[in-house]
Amino acid sequence: MVGGSLGAVASASIATTIGIVSGLSMTLASVVGGLSGGIIAGLAMSLAIENGIEKPYRDLVENTQNLHSAAEELE
Repeated sequence: MVGGSLGAVASASIATTIGIVSGLSMTLASVVGGLSGGIIAGLAMSLAIENGIEKPYRDLVENTQNLHSAAEELE
């Protein structure tokens, strides 16, 4: 996943910048950054799918129900 890779790279860069150079610390920073980046990317994708696909469908269903109830009232 792209977010995990970006998070791992960013956290490793930050760890290097502040002077943490031990192998275990770099590995840990990469793992934590990868997990947090993956979680953020997953959340962003879920929100995009919900708002991009499901919202228009819900609007369509609501409009159809409104039209149906209006037609019943006119009968």
